[in-house]
Parts: sequence; structure tokens; C-alpha cells
Amino acid sequence: MQELFEKIKSTLRSIWRFRWVLLIFAWVIGGAGWIFIFTLPDQYKAETKIFADTDSIVRMWLGSMVTSGDYQATVNKVKEQLLSRPNMKELIHSVEKLHLSYKTDQEEEALVNQLRKRINIKVTKRGTHYHITFIDEDANLAKEVVERMQELFKQKTLKNNRTDVDKAELFLDDQITEYREKLEEKENELKEFKRKNVGKMPGSSGDYYSNLQRLQEKLSAEKLKMQEKINSRDALKKQLQKEIQQAKQASNNAADLVPHKLDAEIKQYEQNLQNLLLSYTENHPDVIRTKEVIAQLKAKKAAEIKQHKKTTGNNLIVDSIASQELKKLLGQTESELAIARTRVNEYQSRIDKLKKQMDTLPKIETELIHITRDYNIIKNKYEELVSRKESARIDKNVNEQTNSVNFQSIEPPFVHSNPVGPPRLIYSSVALLFALGSGIFFSFFLSQIKPVFDNSRNLALVTGYPVLGSVSMVTSVAYRVKRKIEVLTYLLGILVFFASYGGVILLQYYQKDLIGYITKMAGIE
Repeated sequence: MQELFEKIKSTLRSIWRFRWVLLIFAWVIGGAGWIFIFTLPDQYKAETKIFADTDSIVRMWLGSMVTSGDYQATVNKVKEQLLSRPNMKELIHSVEKLHLSYKTDQEEEALVNQLRKRINIKVTKRGTHYHITFIDEDANLAKEVVERMQELFKQKTLKNNRTDVDKAELFLDDQITEYREKLEEKENELKEFKRKNVGKMPGSSGDYYSNLQRLQEKLSAEKLKMQEKINSRDALKKQLQKEIQQAKQASNNAADLVPHKLDAEIKQYEQNLQNLLLSYTENHPDVIRTKEVIAQLKAKKAAEIKQHKKTTGNNLIVDSIASQELKKLLGQTESELAIARTRVNEYQSRIDKLKKQMDTLPKIETELIHITRDYNIIKNKYEELVSRKESARIDKNVNEQTNSVNFQSIEPPFVHSNPVGPPRLIYSSVALLFALGSGIFFSFFLSQIKPVFDNSRNLALVTGYPVLGSVSMVTSVAYRVKRKIEVLTYLLGILVFFASYGGVILLQYYQKDLIGYITKMAGIE
């Protein structure tokens, strides 16, 4: 690091030896550059802004059916059309100064290329505002070029739009014919498909899976209703059976409570039996005969009561209002249960039939959806084209009488009063840097071809011999004063150089013509 620092110091000392050369170079090159920059002719900018609704007639009629392209590509296309070679040649022939500025075909070709580069056209994103600019040393020529470009733009655009009308009409006719053929083809395809799959087409109720799900839901609901009817029937049967048992029990109880005609006779024999037992034993023939008579009478009574209970109980059951109502409800429930069974069987039959067609019906429905979708798309496109064709016919009649493009000059062609170029401030700064760089480079070059050793270390490194000693220079007072005056003079020269640069910048900033000012002060016309 120390060696690098020493080398830099040595180089700077070497350049310092030729400092006057550096200053002279800076003055000569810088001054010459600044004078040359001041002699450069001023450049004037002419411009115009135009509003033009230049949407293509095809795009206006076809609307969303035409895909919008890239904006930048559209802008480039507009520029290429306006700056095309035929348009540039027409511009040159219409502007006298340009027409007289060339003599050969090569010169004309060079002028065409130059104009294409110098004419600037900017287009807004919507493509309705156009900004045309041109810069030239001749303000009148710049304005005339912009005026002619504006006229060319209007003429070419109107001509192109007239052509677009015819192209759009032909395009619509071709598209309508093409879509009509496609529509007829799809109609025949749909008709043939329906003919082949009669009875298998999905109805308004939905597709295969929705129908199957709906039938399964109905089957579940009917099974639930049928189970409810079964439960209701069983409950009615139990209730009716209970009613019958209660009627029988009531009949039995009623029979037991009613007195029988044999009760008195049985009671008389039982009393006789008691009297006989008081006088005779159990084995006495009268006692035995009386007991047999009593037994026979009781048996006869029991038989008659049983028969009476049977007859009376049936009559009670038949005549019971509750039992009659229960039988009526039971019959109604049985009828509803039969209807529910019929519905369950029917839904189950439909579901089984659909499941057997599981491999065919969904495929048919999918094909029908695809064919119908394509048919509807083509039909909508065809109807839209026919509608636009009718609109195009009306618009064409209007366009034959009026311009289809609305032009409006937002800013008429004009020239800025102040020059826009050349960029003298930048050029002057570059001249300053170039002058200083040239002086430094030439001073360094002289120091290399006329080298000196400014310290003993460099001498030892170059010669390879050790330096035994050095002699210091003793200066007089007059020499030191002379050196100070020389340094001050040099610094003053540098200061005046940069002050001159500042004056140049001020003159350029305030647009002062230095050459004209000097000639005027000198009295030179």
C-alpha cells in the first residue's frame, strides 16, 4: 500500500513538472471547443397534436368478435404507415426546400431515411391522440414539415378507412356463410342424434344422476309412509282385539248376574236334601237320588247359561259402536297400505331400470350436452353476425355521405420561439473535461519521455545501485519569491479557465449569441 501511495505521489510530481503544458492544452482545446459549440446553429422544434378516432371499421362492426392486439404493436404499425417510404417521398416533393436539397437518387434515399428518424410520432394508449414533432435548424422548414405530415395523416387515414369499409363487408359476408354452413351441420347432427336415442333422452327433470337421486328420495319417503301404515294397521288390530275381549267379559259378567229359572227348583231340592240328611245318612236312596237331581239341574243350568253367553256376547260385539269404528279405520288403513306398497314397487322398478342403463344413459346425456353446447355457440355467433351485417349496411350508407373518422386539431402546427438544441450546456461540460483530460494526458506523456528522479529511493530502484547520499538544494530568497509568483500565476490561470467555463454556461443558459454579440461590438455586419 505504501509503495502504491509513493508511486502515485511520484506520478503527480512528474505531471506537475509540465503543469504549464497542461494549462496551455486546457485553454487551447477548451476555448476552441467552446467557440465551436457557440457556432453550432440553433435547432427549432415544430409540433402539432391531432385527435383522430381512427378505430378500424372492421373492429367497430365486429366488436368483441375480434381479439384486441398488443397496444405497442398497434402504435408501431401506425408509425410505420405514416413514416413509410412512399409517404416520405411525397413529403419531400411537397416541401420545396427538401425537394431542392438533393440531386441524385442516393441523396434522395438518404434524405428519406433521415426524415424517418427525425420525425417523431407518439400515440396515446387509446389510439385517438397523435403528437407529431420535427426538429430542424430552419424554423420555417420544421413547421412546414409538420403541416405536411398532418395533411398526409388525414388523407391516408380517410383513404384507409374507406378501404376498411369494403374489407369489413366482405369479411362479414364470408363469416356469415361459414357460420351458416356450420349451423346447418350442427342442426343435422343434433337431429340425427335425437332420432337414434329416442326414449333415452334426458327430460326437463334433469340428467341421469339427478333423476336417480330423486327416485331414491321418493322411494325412501314412500317406504317410510308404508311403514307408518303398517304400524297403524297393527295398532288398530290390537285395539280391535282388545275391544272384543272387553265385550266378551262384559257378556260373561252380565250372564252371571241375571237369575235363572232353575235356581228356585235347585234351591227346593237342596233344602229337601238338608231335611233328608237330618233324618238319613248319605247312603240313603232318597239322599242319593236328590243329589243326582240337583246335579242334573245344575248341569242343565250351566249349559243354558253357556249358550246364553255365547249368543248374547256375539250380539254385543256386533252391536258395539267402537268395534264398528275400529273395523272401518282398519279397512281404510289396509287400503292405504296397499297403495303405498304399489308406489314403493313402482319406484323400485324405475330405480332398477335406471341402474341397468347406468353405462349408456350418462354417455348419451354427455354427448347431447356437447352437441347442444356447440350448436348454441354457433347459433349465437351466426345471429350476432347477421345483426352486425345489418348494422354495417346502415353505417355504410352513413359513411358514404360523411367521413367515418372525426379529425380535430388540438394544437395546430407551431414552432417554439426558443431553440431546443443543440444541448450546449452538455457539450460545454464535455469540452471542459476533454480539455483537462487532454492536458493531463499530454503532461504525463512528456514526463514519461523525459523522466527525472525526484527522490533517492526511485534512483536506487531503477539503477540497482545503492545511493550513498544526496545533496539538498539551497534556494535564495529571490528564487523562492519567483517560485511563489509562478505558482500564483498558474493558479490564477486555472481560476480564469474555470471562470471562463462559468461564463460560457451563463451565456448559454440565457441564450446569448456570443459570436453575434462580438461582431456587433466590433461593428462588423
